[in-house]
Amino acid sequence: MIAYIRFASVYRKFDDISTFMKELQKLKKEYVKRRKKKIKNFNSSQLIRYIGDIDVAG
Repeated sequence: MIAYIRFASVYRKFDDISTFMKELQKLKKEYVKRRKKKIKNFNSSQLIRYIGDIDVAG
């Protein structure tokens, strides 16, 4: 996402900061939507595997 923001800020030539901020808000909204969908589809066996992979010792 950082690369896209960098690319957009250079090549899209936003008219002003508010236009740039609107684009960032749009990206954030899309990101949150994808994360919610991913979490929704995350089943219990995946969660157990994920927790098992966490290194709590640091």
